[in-house]
Amino acid sequence: MKKTVIALLLCALLCALCACGSEAPAQAPATGSTTATASPAETAEAAETTAPEAQQPEDAGETGETDGPDYGPLYFVYGDCTFGILDEAGWVLNALGEPFDTMVADSCAYQGSDCYYFYDGIELCVNDVDGTERITGITLADDTVKNPQGLHIGMAVDDALAAMDMEYANADGVYSFTYGPAQLRLRADSEGTVAAISYVPAE
Repeated sequence: MKKTVIALLLCALLCALCACGSEAPAQAPATGSTTATASPAETAEAAETTAPEAQQPEDAGETGETDGPDYGPLYFVYGDCTFGILDEAGWVLNALGEPFDTMVADSCAYQGSDCYYFYDGIELCVNDVDGTERITGITLADDTVKNPQGLHIGMAVDDALAAMDMEYANADGVYSFTYGPAQLRLRADSEGTVAAISYVPAE
């Protein structure tokens, strides 16, 4: 009788030990996964470290102030981007961001098409120039935008000429300022105010 009781006690003890042993492996993966998973803060920090920086004009190495054409005072500034006529279009369009509209038309001056990009207050024209897409036109579309010298649509032509402080040519009310490969054109209306402002390649 005593042997039977002892045997039953031993069986119960073994079952208890087996039950405890089976619980331990179930807890181990949870503990291991906690230590292996980074915290949200660590994950965000890692993402910030490895995320590529937004491309800036100077990263492209082809701005008007470095490797691009020397258009002197006939540069243009829009937002944080400084560019000019015959600059490579790729980095300029990337810096300006998504236009609100685009248009393509047959070109009568360049091979292929005239590609127009419309932004708030300005219009850009891009053409293939000797195998490279370049800015071939910058037009101020309304009076909300000024050029770096302060010229804007609607101002007096005399004030615009004084602000540019450069030699110019006048042909039928179109005033042209030329520097290097770039030309700035102002068109006057009958009241002596500026009706149009555009940058184009010099003739």
